[in-house]
Amino acid sequence: MKLETARVLSHEQVYEDTFLMWLSCPPIARGASPGRFLMIHCADGYDPLLPRPMSFHRFRDNDDERQFAILYDVRGRGTDWLSQRQAGDQLTLFGPLGRGYAVKRDAQNLLLVAGGLGVAALIVLADEAIKRGKAVTLLQGARTASKLYPTELLPKEVEVLSATDDGSAGHHGLVTDLLSDHLPWADQGFTCGPNAMFSSMSG
Repeated sequence: MKLETARVLSHEQVYEDTFLMWLSCPPIARGASPGRFLMIHCADGYDPLLPRPMSFHRFRDNDDERQFAILYDVRGRGTDWLSQRQAGDQLTLFGPLGRGYAVKRDAQNLLLVAGGLGVAALIVLADEAIKRGKAVTLLQGARTASKLYPTELLPKEVEVLSATDDGSAGHHGLVTDLLSDHLPWADQGFTCGPNAMFSSMSG
């Protein structure tokens, strides 16, 4: 797959160690859709060597150009390097990869379940669903309140319920504890999060 060069449009820390970066790269943006991802080379040279996978977090149209955002946590040398990039810097990346989310045409009520940084891949789906007149409920879980995605960044039409491991916001417990009250309402559900969350749901 061909390597592309993206330009950083803006970059900010949105909460704790989580950053939001907007990028311009028309060849990547043309094939991007909710649920797909890209790979970003996070180094000036070859250390670290392996690129980092990043979900498409949001899209926007600016004049004739479609732009996209990523949301990521600083977890190691690669993402620490990425967190130091500024507007105007360039990144090497490739994609889009993955199959993306397949929303049923007749699905009117969408239930999104996010664990931790899994919310990064679901916000863009909420954006697109709201534009199409669908109802969206987002259940998000995190270790503590400071790691929850800020509700003010979401479309006002999205219903949001939260759960935290320490009880500092919303339900005291796992986000999967909230499922039983919302599954009957949903026409279709989408989830993204750690393996432990999926194990809990399958159990």
